[in-house]
Amino acid sequence: MKRLLGLKASIIGCLLGTLVAVQALTLLGHYATRLEGNQTARPRIEITLVPPMGAGPDRVEKMAGTVSGVNREECRVVVFARTNTWYVQPYAASPYTTISNGKWETDTHLGDEYAALLVKSSYKPTATTDTLPKVGGDVLAIVRVPAKVQSALNSVSSASTSADVTSSDMRTLQFSGYEWRVKSSSGRVGPGPNYFSDSKNNVEVDAKGRLHLRITQHDGRWHCAEVISTRSFGYGTYRFYVDTTFDNMDPRVVLGLFTWSDAPDYSNREIDVEVSRWGKKQNKNGQFVVQPYTKPENIRRFALPAIASESTHAFDWTLGRVHFSSAIGGHIVRDEVFTSRIPTPSDENARMNLWISGHRVKHEGDFEVTIRRFAFTPAH
Repeated sequence: MKRLLGLKASIIGCLLGTLVAVQALTLLGHYATRLEGNQTARPRIEITLVPPMGAGPDRVEKMAGTVSGVNREECRVVVFARTNTWYVQPYAASPYTTISNGKWETDTHLGDEYAALLVKSSYKPTATTDTLPKVGGDVLAIVRVPAKVQSALNSVSSASTSADVTSSDMRTLQFSGYEWRVKSSSGRVGPGPNYFSDSKNNVEVDAKGRLHLRITQHDGRWHCAEVISTRSFGYGTYRFYVDTTFDNMDPRVVLGLFTWSDAPDYSNREIDVEVSRWGKKQNKNGQFVVQPYTKPENIRRFALPAIASESTHAFDWTLGRVHFSSAIGGHIVRDEVFTSRIPTPSDENARMNLWISGHRVKHEGDFEVTIRRFAFTPAH
């Protein structure tokens, strides 16, 4: 009997020992799983598709990557491209990229380096910055990569499929005594990005010598218009005579009268007169800008009378100074003098364009702006 009781006690002891061991292993397993979960839960962002090196508003490329370790519904991706400074992409007005199934993809203008930030939805990026933010607060993770260096063959191939056609292949026209190239693209390019067409339906000079810029819709796409002077003018007065009222102009349509250089110095030497409400009907419809527009002293917004049929817009560019003016019927509506961050001349061109901010317009049919004349007076 004692031997039987001893055998039962031994069996019970073994079972209890086994149960304790199983419970211990289970606890260890839970602990290991939690450790592993904490490790995998660390916010992480990667760039899997790196754009090539470049600069300028006339070309955008795809940039893509992956995200892990966060609640993706509560986060966004913000992309920057660096030239002379870091610029949020693709535009300051649309800086956020959504995350779908752990992946993200966006358009970006080109630079020599790219950065992707994994951020909370409450993060507010600046349009430009000399220094990227550090991880902390609303910024959960950051990754930086150098631009992809393409071979000459790949560059030609890319240009023929997604960027502007080369200068030698561009259609040219004569307007106001100067030669102009007509921009075209097979894919979406800046500004916008948009499709640009060199068709006479979009850009033409009529029998009276007036330049017509049109936004047209065909094949399910909106096509925008831009002309680029073949001459670089430098210091002097640029005048644009416009024969169009702005009362029926869609809030997303932009008329640009400006200078631009593909070199990144001085924010591409961009000096702008722009007519647009930038997507909001309550906005004033005119602005003067010496880029970057993110500097408060470099932008002035004002109201142009919507029913004015003729207007003249000008900027006088001299050393350390730009004097802007807009006039209706010979009466000055607004003039401003800028003295901060004024570029020096190099290889910039005069440009005129008509494009869509935000890809879509609610305007029925085509939209057209007529420019009666362009004039340039060299600085003395």
